[in-house]
Amino acid sequence: MVATVDGLTTGQAARLLGLSEQSVRGLVRAGKLAAVQTPLGALIDEADAHRLAAARDQIARERSTCRE
Repeated sequence: MVATVDGLTTGQAARLLGLSEQSVRGLVRAGKLAAVQTPLGALIDEADAHRLAAARDQIARERSTCRE
């Protein structure tokens, strides 16, 4: 039986977050984004990536309302 692991590639997570793949790898190393290391690279936890994207969007909205 082969085990499968669900997740986003660093490229997919980068597009979701609007960041570079290098930045995504940095977030994983810093422990700010959950991932599982596989022989082919990291698989980013999709729910965690969406959580981080939502938090970034919220911060951007707050900053834009402060400028008005």
